[in-house]
Amino acid sequence: MLAKGLRRGLTVQEAAQLLQFHPEAVRYWLRVGELRGTRLEPADDWLVEPDDLLAFLRQNDEPFPWSVPVVSGGDARAVFTPAH
Repeated sequence: MLAKGLRRGLTVQEAAQLLQFHPEAVRYWLRVGELRGTRLEPADDWLVEPDDLLAFLRQNDEPFPWSVPVVSGGDARAVFTPAH
């Protein structure tokens, strides 16, 4: 379990920005199961693991963004590094 205030993954807003889609489109994909994520209660929002976001891109033949999210150093924050 992560310490209070730390999170692992991307918020809907962060995923939407990275995908260049509206946040409501990302929420829709999460609700119907096209994109995997963890629903946060009671905030009624989601967290998306970086690997799940990449799998979604591959599954839908979408181009990869100029950077991809990774978890760095075990500190449970999503950070961005240049894609290889």
